[in-house]
Amino acid sequence: MKISWRAPVGRGWSSPIVAQGKVYVTDVQLTPPTAKERVLCFDEASGKLLWTHQYGVDYPEWAFDPNSGGPRATPIVRDGRLFTLVHLFCLDAAKGVVLWEKNLAKEYGVKEFAGITASPLIEDELLILQICAKPAAGVVAFDKNSGKEAWRALDDSFTYSSPIILTAGGRCPRFCLMPRCHSFVRNRFIATSRNVRNRPLSGRTTRSQSRASSRAKNSWVRS
Repeated sequence: MKISWRAPVGRGWSSPIVAQGKVYVTDVQLTPPTAKERVLCFDEASGKLLWTHQYGVDYPEWAFDPNSGGPRATPIVRDGRLFTLVHLFCLDAAKGVVLWEKNLAKEYGVKEFAGITASPLIEDELLILQICAKPAAGVVAFDKNSGKEAWRALDDSFTYSSPIILTAGGRCPRFCLMPRCHSFVRNRFIATSRNVRNRPLSGRTTRSQSRASSRAKNSWVRS
């Protein structure tokens, strides 16, 4: 396969995404003892760097190891807006301008590398994050346009797996399916955050890593 273009980026664990002719990727620039995470936007056809958004982050000493630190959650684009983590930003996808932001460490007590690895999820007007914060903020939903919190729920701990949406009984009700630590699955109503079901799964792992999958009437979870 012929390489169309390539561009140097820093360390990161998240995946690049493509939307509306643009490629978005996150990374970190490390100059111990300082660290700056970045969001980069490239032209899909040419690879030209269109804009960069960067911000300072507090990394523990061990995170400067070559095999450790870096953004983990893959961004998501919807309606001309780009949503990124760990510090929650809503950016103009075309220009990189900050439309709104949330300091999750300050507002929800989230610690660096302590839970935000799941990618964000958008359903209707809600931006749903599995941030594993406390109290009762394992999953938090925000209005994607304003950043206002819509609801929060659960005291669940760290997971690598991202939540998905599934539908039961036709168009509604809709559920948020979240594989979680200790091989459990939680179903929650999207609009109300009411807990519907906990389903224990067999397995030896303490952190679910694979995203759940849903098709027709069935759902699959692998830990």
